[in-house]
Amino acid sequence: VVRWLGWALPRTMWVPKDHKLQHSTFFSSVSEARLLPLQPLLQYHGCVFSLVAGLPFPAAACAAQYTVLVAWTAVPLVVVVALRLRVFRRPLSNPLGVATYVLTMALLLCTAVYFQGPAGMREGAVVWRVACGWLLTIVSALKAVSTVAVMLLERLALRARWKAHPLCVRRSDWLPPVATSLSVEDE
Repeated sequence: VVRWLGWALPRTMWVPKDHKLQHSTFFSSVSEARLLPLQPLLQYHGCVFSLVAGLPFPAAACAAQYTVLVAWTAVPLVVVVALRLRVFRRPLSNPLGVATYVLTMALLLCTAVYFQGPAGMREGAVVWRVACGWLLTIVSALKAVSTVAVMLLERLALRARWKAHPLCVRRSDWLPPVATSLSVEDE
């Protein structure tokens, strides 16, 4: 199984494991140490989005609210694309993340056209809004399935590696859990 689906495995692994486990699973989802400053942006992006979407804007300012939401959704999209789809450790997370951001922006734009646009465009906006909603649901399901599948596949690969080389112990595994620096080890 690992040979057939090896392309989906992460190319890097955070070590030491004790230090990694002190943080959330998101901490270990970025692919390189130089990308750690992006962690707060990516982690709190959804919170800020929900806050702006939930604020009670007056009807006259709804266009501004949609503009802010589309612009805010574009921030992680630009980051992931600028870094050539290499932000997240699991390879499938990058294109699926881009698809999520693009579909979210399209859904917001269709909703804005429906509520704020000309009357002649409303019917088309409804059709596109429904299509974007379904596509976003499918991409979200793919993200969930791929995350679980790659976690299981990674566990199988590490188990196979351990069985093949049981005496292979990395020096980095012995570092204390309070280590201040992290390294990325190629698999």
